[in-house]
Amino acid sequence: MPKSNISHKEKVALSELKSDDSIIILPADKGRSTVVMNKEQYIEKMSNLMMEDKTYRPLNRDPTTSLENKI
Repeated sequence: MPKSNISHKEKVALSELKSDDSIIILPADKGRSTVVMNKEQYIEKMSNLMMEDKTYRPLNRDPTTSLENKI
């Protein structure tokens, strides 16, 4: 088994963060960094993003089956 590249204290801190249900841990959109964010704030931001009609629009039907058949 390869040697860990993080210390014991870092492992404990990471474990504590992962067990906290009030936060969400995500990879950043750019770069090789990690984002720790309040879960409620994340859900609100994602909901607002999905409501932007310039970027997204609701579909009349689910295109999954049609796309799978093309593959």
